[in-house]
Amino acid sequence: MIHKILLMSATLSIYTTFGWAGEQVGTLTQIEGTVKIFSHPSKTLPENSQAGIKNGTHALFQKEYFLVSDAKIGDPIENSSIIRTAPGAKVRVIFGNGDQINVGSATAYRVSWNEDSAAGHTEVALMYGKLRGMIEKGGPRSHLRIKTKSAVMGVRGTDFFIAEGGADGGTEITIIRGAVEVTPTTPKAKPMQVRAGFSAEIAAQEIKKMTSASPLQAVEIRKTTQQELMGIQASSTIAPPATKAAFDGVTQKKIETLEQKATATLLKDIKIYDKKLFDELEIKKEQIASLESMNQASLQVLIQNAPQAPEKHKPYKSELEDLENGAYDKYFKHFD
Repeated sequence: MIHKILLMSATLSIYTTFGWAGEQVGTLTQIEGTVKIFSHPSKTLPENSQAGIKNGTHALFQKEYFLVSDAKIGDPIENSSIIRTAPGAKVRVIFGNGDQINVGSATAYRVSWNEDSAAGHTEVALMYGKLRGMIEKGGPRSHLRIKTKSAVMGVRGTDFFIAEGGADGGTEITIIRGAVEVTPTTPKAKPMQVRAGFSAEIAAQEIKKMTSASPLQAVEIRKTTQQELMGIQASSTIAPPATKAAFDGVTQKKIETLEQKATATLLKDIKIYDKKLFDELEIKKEQIASLESMNQASLQVLIQNAPQAPEKHKPYKSELEDLENGAYDKYFKHFD
């Protein structure tokens, strides 16, 4: 059985600079539900003897064949791999310096980088779904350039959330800490800065209508509401497994070390951007026993201080479970 992946037009690209390729390889530290990894891309369908592939299930995507496997805690995310979460599933990826990406339900994205380049430029292509990234200021991923169908966004180390609407191409980005430059993908459009506490919605329908003289019409910048933050919290909360997985000692130690590093990096980032929040979390530190708890506690304080959404408002993408109805089936269909 081979899977056929149909490419959609809306993609997201993240470019960053690393000192060496090893820093680009993330590790899955938490998984909830069914998550697939598409790896070992090849222009031709590999034979069973090639690259140790034995009767594996494959997927066809952008004229390349991928080996498809069930994701496991401890798996590395290697060059040119695709991560896909099923509806209701989530996964956390942590890098060696403590950067983390929490992947929401019904999301698919591909990560790749140029191994021959000393700069090691990396690209992440998001087809649909939701990501919360917590990136260390001044760290190896502190120069991100995020590109969607509707906009280009420059990140310099921050805590941010992106929701990509799939077929409609609409994108929402919320800045939890730090700041991001957002530029609509129209001629002569100028970047605008979105600061912590604000969200930007880029409407693909308006992008299509825009001219070089009216680039701002497609971008709505508003104060982030309690409802948006609660949606982000829900989509980035990863429930622990019902039964504790059995790992070998090396894997268990690696996961613990990465999660501890991510906790330290998160606190360091909060201290830079929000000293008051840092002091509050330090007081509660003894009661916050895990990275998951720290991620959610850092949002909970912000939720309390954020404004309420209007009583009647269009649902924010952060509040929606499946950003494009049928996206999972549409883009990952089976064929013999």
